[in-house]
Amino acid sequence: MSGVFRAGSKAGSIGTDAVMNLKSLKALGNADGFFKNLDNVLPSTLQRITKADMTDILKGLDDAQLAKIGKKLDVGYVKELDPQLAAKLQPDIFKVVANSAPEAGGAVAKVKRLSVSTIDAVKSLGIKFGNSMSGFKKKLSFGTKQTDEGLEALKNGEKSTTAKQAEAAVENVEPATVKEADATVRGTKEGKEGLMKTGLYVTGGVVFAMMLYDTLNPFEAVQKAVKETGQTVRGLKEVAGEAAEAAVDLTKGGFNFVSFVTKNSGLSSACSILCLILIVAMVMLSFMSGGKNK
Repeated sequence: MSGVFRAGSKAGSIGTDAVMNLKSLKALGNADGFFKNLDNVLPSTLQRITKADMTDILKGLDDAQLAKIGKKLDVGYVKELDPQLAAKLQPDIFKVVANSAPEAGGAVAKVKRLSVSTIDAVKSLGIKFGNSMSGFKKKLSFGTKQTDEGLEALKNGEKSTTAKQAEAAVENVEPATVKEADATVRGTKEGKEGLMKTGLYVTGGVVFAMMLYDTLNPFEAVQKAVKETGQTVRGLKEVAGEAAEAAVDLTKGGFNFVSFVTKNSGLSSACSILCLILIVAMVMLSFMSGGKNK
């Protein structure tokens, strides 16, 4: 593994000269030497390369080469890279949708940040809140006074006060629901950072934020709380946007077959066709029954 590690560098860390070596081999067009050196680096060590250097090293490689390298990288590491590069490194994990963006002078890649289980958790919370945060707050007698005091504490950065307010606000809320709400947001990097920056990383902090901003979307509540304090959390706005669809679905009610099929891309084509055949058959039977009864 000569040429990969800098002499005297700490075990498990990758030296500056190793990064330069990889860049040089790539610049010289020495593909064999480049990939040989890259293959010799352990995955744990490879991920110690800074995001900027990694982007520079991988620039220009074709999709097949990137997918091969992506197998050695952790999902969390790849997620921090450029979205389009991330999608090519791990195409089975990162689904990219390119949208036209004239103001940006090109296409913008959108990476899904929330897992299916997190989206389901958002929907589950909405159901437990009766699909109406306003109605839920009313049952708890959480009104204008509590809202104003809560927003004031957030704005002034009074974290200890916010913690006490959250505790009081969820006193009569089912403990399992409080725990689920906290776990849902804390389970994401962006959500956890938002909670910590606002003083809401306490038991009941998420439900309290949802009540303050009158929303069934826990990520939107935390994002607004962060904004209230004058701070920002990278990626939190996008996460809140993804969770918004789940929260909106809760207010619609009913069952839409077409929506169900289109939103559940994991549903096999065979199952979709079978469902359609069954529906057509039911319609035909209905007509036939109607004809016999005349």
